[in-house]
Amino acid sequence: MFTYTGETDPGCAACKLHKVCHGSGLKKERDYVVTNVRPVKHDVCHVFEGKVQVVEVDPTPLPVRIAIATSATRGTGVSKHFQECGASCLLKRHCNPPALQEGVTAALESVEGNVPCLVGRKLKFAWVRPP
Repeated sequence: MFTYTGETDPGCAACKLHKVCHGSGLKKERDYVVTNVRPVKHDVCHVFEGKVQVVEVDPTPLPVRIAIATSATRGTGVSKHFQECGASCLLKRHCNPPALQEGVTAALESVEGNVPCLVGRKLKFAWVRPP
């Protein structure tokens, strides 16, 4: 698993593999899991000392704290609307995850159960898969 952080070097844009590395729909700050490693190795990357291998990836589900119905099942479309509560909470990154854009519908993967909220919201901890 890895987190895509975007282009790491100004020379990336001129590289012949730029579209494979950065133009393939990867979203910045999202976690991905490698699903397949292609057999050809490339000796053109100056960031990774010339040794790169193309891989196929799938996004991992995102952990979120969200208000959803208890009847929601896997595959249900959920949309996150960010709300700043002002509380100092260790789980705040799950309320407003940077990789999930506001208003975008994601597919529910699973619901883990109720989670505490310092401002009294009725939230559940869930895993969602953004488009």
